[in-house]
Amino acid sequence: MNQFSKSLQIIPVLDLLGGQAVHAVRGNRANYQPLTGKYAPSPDPDAILRALESLVSTRVAYVADLDAIQGNGNNLQLLQCSLQRGWTIWLDSGLRDEIPASLPPKFVPIVGTETVRSPAALKKILSCRVDCMVSVDLREGAPIHAPGCQWPAESAFQLATRVVGLGAQRLILLDLAVVGSSEGPAHLELAREIRKAFPQVDLYLGGGIRGTTDLMACQQAGVTGVLVATALQSGTLTSWITG
Repeated sequence: MNQFSKSLQIIPVLDLLGGQAVHAVRGNRANYQPLTGKYAPSPDPDAILRALESLVSTRVAYVADLDAIQGNGNNLQLLQCSLQRGWTIWLDSGLRDEIPASLPPKFVPIVGTETVRSPAALKKILSCRVDCMVSVDLREGAPIHAPGCQWPAESAFQLATRVVGLGAQRLILLDLAVVGSSEGPAHLELAREIRKAFPQVDLYLGGGIRGTTDLMACQQAGVTGVLVATALQSGTLTSWITG
């Protein structure tokens, strides 16, 4: 058993677009193609989660519903069978002002700083659901916010500090510039800063993970868990998870 594997959570990632799972690369959503890989017998999200059930015992997955994020409906119906088999879904659906009352309890809402309208809106959402996760959304290390959002200009560390001050207890540090790139987690030093400043926060990192060396670096930086898609589907993480 790998000495780190028991304490570092491996969270599979699914990006959903147009009714299927797609391979996210660098946040260029217009160019995403159907997902293929070791645990993707088809782009059907439920088929992929079925394939992962023998590998990931926790049955927790991160899902980015890109249609919902872009205001074009949603793909929640594709995940119902997976919920019935015991999966818990961390769901980024582009929340802006509030969590829909219709959201089933096995969906843990993710509030992305890319889409939530303002610090005040984030504070209100966090006051309603204590299990909410906040995704600190970056591109090349800089915060990104959708047009019309009301956030001050600040660094990534300042943004993370702000959201923790608003009540966030679970953070995802996501840099779209390295998602699907297999270039390594360029925001790992930022993760170290956040861990040092806020040791009480659950901290997850997404984007750029290549293999076991990056997992060990994340573990040593104090990261709680990592979000993985490309490295998982390529098979480079299988020995880490099962060894």
